[in-house]
Amino acid sequence: MQAGLGGGSSNAAVALRGMNQLLGEPLNQTSLLDIAATIGSDCPFFINANPALISSKGEVITALEPKLLEQIKSQKWLLFRPDFGVDTAWAYARFAANATRNYESSIDAHKRLAEFTKTGNWETLMVNSLERPVCEKYIPIDVLLGTLRKQGVDCMLSGSGSCCIARVTSNAQRKKLTEMIQGAWGESVFLVETLVCDLETVGD
Repeated sequence: MQAGLGGGSSNAAVALRGMNQLLGEPLNQTSLLDIAATIGSDCPFFINANPALISSKGEVITALEPKLLEQIKSQKWLLFRPDFGVDTAWAYARFAANATRNYESSIDAHKRLAEFTKTGNWETLMVNSLERPVCEKYIPIDVLLGTLRKQGVDCMLSGSGSCCIARVTSNAQRKKLTEMIQGAWGESVFLVETLVCDLETVGD
């Protein structure tokens, strides 16, 4: 909880899908998405949980272009969470308090996506508008992310935090990342490595 990974929303989506399957799937995909949207803004995404472009309040889901999808699939990521959480409602209120500074238009976001597709520059893609307002209060997150970026690491806050993510490019880099993170946040930090895949790949 309070990690910025959509844990509660994904649990709700899985429960909804599970009930639908147990009842013989009386609801089609559209109905599942509509119900999920009434539970939470990001719940519809977790109905399929495939890499996608999410817009509006989270209920508008657009499949990624094949080239972009291929660029991000099978990338390895290190997730690291300090021993404190960030309240989601507080983070969004903090963001809204200075929305003109923090808000990124959909036009600018699409420009970044297009640039990443063309150049493969991960720094262009890894932007989280919630990071700045959250890091203004949670200095340990701000300091560690800044340190990692100075070392050339592609990293950012996940959602509203407090979990962060960093792209893993080699075993040696993962070992160094682990040492730096534990050195900054202590041995109690939660660390796990994962990768980007589509739902059909899970369990293969």
